[in-house]
Amino acid sequence: MYRMYQIFIEILSPIFIMIIAGYGIQKKFKLDLSPLTKVQLYLMIPALIFYKIATSQLEGDTVLLIVGFTVAVFFILMFVSTLLSKLLGLDKKKEKAFVNAVTLRNQGNFGIPLMTLLYGATAGGYGLSVHMIVLLTTNVLLNTFGLYNASSGSYTKKDAMLKVLKMPMIYVVILGFMFKGFALTIPGPLEASISIWANGVVPLALFTLGAQLANTDIKLSDKSLPIAVGMRLIISPVIAWLLTLVLGITGTTAEVLIIGASAPSAVNSVLFAMEFDGDAKYASETVLLTTLLSAVTVTLTILLVKG
Repeated sequence: MYRMYQIFIEILSPIFIMIIAGYGIQKKFKLDLSPLTKVQLYLMIPALIFYKIATSQLEGDTVLLIVGFTVAVFFILMFVSTLLSKLLGLDKKKEKAFVNAVTLRNQGNFGIPLMTLLYGATAGGYGLSVHMIVLLTTNVLLNTFGLYNASSGSYTKKDAMLKVLKMPMIYVVILGFMFKGFALTIPGPLEASISIWANGVVPLALFTLGAQLANTDIKLSDKSLPIAVGMRLIISPVIAWLLTLVLGITGTTAEVLIIGASAPSAVNSVLFAMEFDGDAKYASETVLLTTLLSAVTVTLTILLVKG
């Protein structure tokens, strides 16, 4: 019981406070959210991705295993959720929002505090190091396949691909691996600026989510919402658990991979829907529901995995 209380107070409460702040300010001042979205997509998120790649310390077979595992979970969920969206008869925009709600998970502002609480002070922070590789991989998937999926709901496949190529995410990934591969050092003042931008992603993204929720008439009446929520919070960690058995992954690495797979839907799914004229209302609903219910489901996942 103490562990459940601790997780809620130390991890979920700060998240909800920032969302509520965005909600309240938007209700009061009616801000234009488009500039906030662009600042995140074109500056702060690219800075985060570049910084995480360029400064990563883990190498070797374990990194490749973690990356491969994360990619496998992503595409299994994408395949299943796409099939379900067809069976449910969702329109194109809602289908893309449904798929992103299931496949894109919040490994940053939710996952980092969670893993820090669970593993940051044990075994040299090994569990947290594993999670950073998961975070990097999910960020790359989110800002390539997730972004493409979101934009293809309102554009043709060709135009959607052009939208992806115009975004900076792909190029900062390449640049980050160049810096790491050639052991290049980021100049001091530039590194300080990039670090500040990267650290700003979490509060601004949650503030924007709260503001978006203030603009949305949420009725939670769509029949596919419970399915999207169940896929994200329950089916995803089950798939991750099965994969650890198949691949023979054990110990702390397996724990981190399973618990990470139980995270709620990524805030970026709302940003993408806003930026590319998608179903932002549906995206906001899934993020809100999965975040609220994760207080129960993630706690249970931790108890089952570590028990």
